[in-house]
Amino acid sequence: MEIQLTGSTFSELRRRLAADEYDLIITYNFELPGMRNVQFEKICNVNSGFLFSDRHPLAQKKALSYRDFADADFFELQDEESTGRDTELYVISSVLGLKNIRVKRCENIDSLLYQVAMGRGVTIVSDALEISSRPDFHHYLYPKVGTLPFLACVWKSSNANPAIPQLVEDIRRTAQKSGTA
Repeated sequence: MEIQLTGSTFSELRRRLAADEYDLIITYNFELPGMRNVQFEKICNVNSGFLFSDRHPLAQKKALSYRDFADADFFELQDEESTGRDTELYVISSVLGLKNIRVKRCENIDSLLYQVAMGRGVTIVSDALEISSRPDFHHYLYPKVGTLPFLACVWKSSNANPAIPQLVEDIRRTAQKSGTA
């Protein structure tokens, strides 16, 4: 069995899976509604929160609460890049009671992170991303509200590759050993 690990954009992962260029992808559950004729297995939960930079006004606030993110500008990728991210944002904001959030679109992740770095707004990211631990950024983990995002292995329903179940189990086991499952 040959395994190649490749990082890519959400849309590229979906496209290459649909084109049978990839047997399996690992992605977030909010991407699942944008895919057709696939099967998936949950691998592990991820801790998500609001990411903002030292330049954002909230960085100066002493006792930050999730309520402080009401009326915020949230940077998100364009719909065609990440079809389910908006749903996650609106579910989280609804459950937390955040009113009047404004969604601003970015063409790609670099543009999105630039906007956040400049203090122009916030975004949602997993604590697994390296940027969430940089000293010039703040990652406010929102309360666990029953809507935790998770990572999933996804493959086409028509893919009969007999190695997929074993690979999924190996990935799940690795996640458990690393303490993320």
